This record gives sequence, C-alpha cells and structure tokens, in this order.
Amino acid sequence: MAPSTRAQAAQSVAGNLPEKDPGMSKVQVAKPYFPAEDIAEIMTTVRSVLESGMIMQGPHVRRFEEEFAAYVGVRFARAVNSGTSALHGLLSYFDVRDREVLVPVNTFLASANAVLFAGGRPVFVDIDPNTLLVDFADLTRRVTPRTAGVVLVHVAGLISADVDRIRTFCAERGLFLVEDAAHAAGSSRRGRRAGALGEAAAFSLLATKIITSGGEGGLVTTNDEALAQRITSLRFHGEDSKRGVQDRIGY
Repeated sequence: MAPSTRAQAAQSVAGNLPEKDPGMSKVQVAKPYFPAEDIAEIMTTVRSVLESGMIMQGPHVRRFEEEFAAYVGVRFARAVNSGTSALHGLLSYFDVRDREVLVPVNTFLASANAVLFAGGRPVFVDIDPNTLLVDFADLTRRVTPRTAGVVLVHVAGLISADVDRIRTFCAERGLFLVEDAAHAAGSSRRGRRAGALGEAAAFSLLATKIITSGGEGGLVTTNDEALAQRITSLRFHGEDSKRGVQDRIGY
C-alpha cells in the first residue's frame, strides 16, 4: 500500500470512530492488590535490604531465584530487569541472527521484538480460533531450513494442549523451544509447570502480571547450566564472574 493510500485509509478509519464521551469513566486495566499483612512483610524485607549495604544481586535475589526454580521444577532461575530482556537474552543465547523464529500471532509485541533485537526474523503462526493459542498444524507448515526455533506463548496463562507434540516436533527437527511465560506463573499442564516445558522460559514481573517485583522485572528458567551462566553474564554487562572481565556485550 502506497504511503498516501495508507494515510487516506487511516483518516477514513479515524473519521468513522465515535466521538469520545467526556463523561465516560476510565477503566483501570490492572490494579495491583497487596493485603495489609503482605505490605507489612514487604516493607520489613525492603528495610533489611536497604540496611544490608547490598541492593543489587544480593542474597534476597538469590533466594528468590532458588525458590522460583524449585517451584517451577527446574535447576536454575535468573532474575533480569524485564520479561523482554529475558526473551532477548534467551534468543541471543540460541543465536538467531539471520534466522527465523516462529511466534504466534496472539501475543504482545515484545515476543516478536525480542527476535528482532537478537538479529532474527519473526515468522507469525496462526492460532486455533477455539483456544486462541498456537495452531499446531500451521506451526508445522511454517518451518523452513532457516527456522531456528519456536517461541511458545502462554497467553493469559493458558498452556496449549499440543505442548507435548510441539516439544517433540521441535526436538526431532533440531529447533529450540522457548516459552514466553509472561502471563503464566503458576500455570501447569499435565503436572508440569510453565517454565519447565521447553529448553528455557521467560517470565515477566511487571506490575500487571501474576507476581511483581515492584513494577518491573523478569525471570529466566532453565535446566541448562550454560544458558543460566550466559544470562548471569548478560545481566551484568557481559561479565565473566569467574575472571572478572567483560568478554561479551551485555547490559
């Protein structure tokens, strides 16, 4: 579509939109709820962090990572600054540069943006209209020799009934399977929790998610020790913690 045609189409759509009712009240998309007893416990913990002299990557973060990994049922969890950073770190680890990554159309734009950030090309896969989750048949059709892997999104905390078939399909073709579990902390399918269904998963701790770290944050979960070490490095400017040097690009 030519730029002028796009502009005309946009103007046409805008012209057909109903006038905003000045008396219309706004609906808050999300309102985090913290019971009084939780707030008291949180403030006590925050005070202990502030008084500890270590407010970054300290013992509270390590404890959170260990407890979340145990809850999900994996060996490792690594806290990062957002769910998008978690996805970006995973896709960088799998080196999707100049390759394709399958992403369902029903997702937040961060799922595709992370592929672009990592140098890959997102290829959108249709969804099943009955579940609003990825359509397995369409996923199989989208695979090409350039396909590196799949980002499986658990929209609204829903895990596809085809997750086992998708995992087997990916394994047989040498494709990685990464879960976008931003919505899915606590979700499970056949006794396995979200975050333990692929090679790795990305969780969001944004204020609107199931659990929050205070407004922003994310987590990576995996059983792959090398992957966990890479995320640990990337989240601190690419530092090799054993040698104390920055040997890769991080942030």
